Amino acid sequence: MFGFTSIIDDNRVKTKMKGSSILKHIGVIGLGNMGMAMAKNIITSGFSLTGYDLEDKRLQALKDLGGQIAQSPQEVGQQVDTVFCYGA
Repeated sequence: MFGFTSIIDDNRVKTKMKGSSILKHIGVIGLGNMGMAMAKNIITSGFSLTGYDLEDKRLQALKDLGGQIAQSPQEVGQQVDTVFCYGA
């Protein structure tokens, strides 16, 4: 039987399972077709997401989905536990 507990630590949700820790704040850099689709799936799966893109309309779309907006790729990396990068 698996036991899960969630705790808040520095604005991040940690889900603990049998002594392990899965950090749940994810970043996406590049919010085009693939990046935005991935971001939407991540958010609807209950993860916290911070994203960055060069186009303001894509950042607004991310915010409308419930994501957080970073001002640079570096800021994404500083705020999250895992980063996915999509670019052309």
